[in-house]
Amino acid sequence: MNRTSKLLAAVVVAAALLVVGSAAWATIPDASGVIHACLKNGVPRIVDTEAGQSCKPTEQPLDWNQAGQPGSVSGYQLRTSDPVVLAPGASGEASVSCLDGTRALGGGYIADADVDVTSVIPAGAGTVWSAAGVNRSTTQAGVIRARVVCGNATP
Repeated sequence: MNRTSKLLAAVVVAAALLVVGSAAWATIPDASGVIHACLKNGVPRIVDTEAGQSCKPTEQPLDWNQAGQPGSVSGYQLRTSDPVVLAPGASGEASVSCLDGTRALGGGYIADADVDVTSVIPAGAGTVWSAAGVNRSTTQAGVIRARVVCGNATP
């Protein structure tokens, strides 16, 4: 193969990789502009639902729009609740509040490996975030904490 043929082959291969890579990337977000993820222990994993990917039974689905409303956020704070200790086999809930004048913009949790999180939700008219769970361990206590991102959002 001469030098010109090698260069042409390299260009064709590079172009093919670019097309294949673009096609794979193009489905995140999906055709509706929604980004899909799976959440486990507060860590998101992006999934391509149009390629047949889905959440595992131990993960919670989480979806959001690619583009949100125009506006601004100020007074951003990340707050974490005190730990809630769950006895072996027990369930419980941790909650954390935003400071006065701010609202919950989103939230999550921190939990020990043996704690199955059963819900992570806003509460208190949008100023509180709660995380509930069950300790699967039959011998050791587990801990769960709620986390919230607070701030002032304006249109």
